[in-house]
Amino acid sequence: KSEKSEKSFARSIGNYQDIDVAAATVSNRAEFEGPFGVNLGVNLAGECAFDDPVAHPTRLNVRFRSVELRIGSLPPLRASLDFVDPRGWIETTYVDDDLRTGRGDKGSIFVAARRVDA
Repeated sequence: KSEKSEKSFARSIGNYQDIDVAAATVSNRAEFEGPFGVNLGVNLAGECAFDDPVAHPTRLNVRFRSVELRIGSLPPLRASLDFVDPRGWIETTYVDDDLRTGRGDKGSIFVAARRVDA
């Protein structure tokens, strides 16, 4: 591999998943450092609810409603996702005060640590 092919366009700063069951909201956010140190970000925001808390007490249904892109200090670009209506679920397989593991409807496996500021 050449040195140029090993460099990436952006460096990951952090990935965050915020779920507020009481408010029925969910947010998946990724932050990057782009070329020349420009901060980049993408946020998927939506709603969440338990479909059947008796049959599936650990499965949370999610519907993403909007996407927001941030590029440095420019105004954010926002768009509705209603035309594609992205839906899915996440099932929590383990949770304690510091850690949550789960799996998604498309086979994803999640390991999430609670943020100190949460």
